[in-house]
Amino acid sequence: MATILLRVAAVVLMFTLAACGTRSSSEIITPAGATTGSTTFNVDNLTPEQLERAKGIEILEGRPERTFDVLAEISVTVSKNTAFDPTPTRAKAANQLRLEAVKLGADAVMEVVYDGPKVTLMSWGAIEANGKAIKFK
Repeated sequence: MATILLRVAAVVLMFTLAACGTRSSSEIITPAGATTGSTTFNVDNLTPEQLERAKGIEILEGRPERTFDVLAEISVTVSKNTAFDPTPTRAKAANQLRLEAVKLGADAVMEVVYDGPKVTLMSWGAIEANGKAIKFK
């Protein structure tokens, strides 16, 4: 009986640890097609000025009427890795897009599309957001 309980505890621990992954990740693709690769998001890499500037970056589901240059395509994922983590929301995904856009010097992110929430093999829920970082002329 003790062996069975030990095995059950080991399986529960294995599934709990399997859900421990990145909370947010991102990928940036430049207009030339070069990718910066998938990176784990870390707010610590941003300066206080960048964090403040990120608050003013517009999130647009369509195209703006003003003229602009496309800087890069941005793809982010916000995950819920354990049952106790907060549920990912569109607002959190939009904030992630803002923080990635500020690194590129963008004024806005256009043509934003959200996918999810969905449960994946490695998370209890995830929302993906994609858009194009732009700089107004």
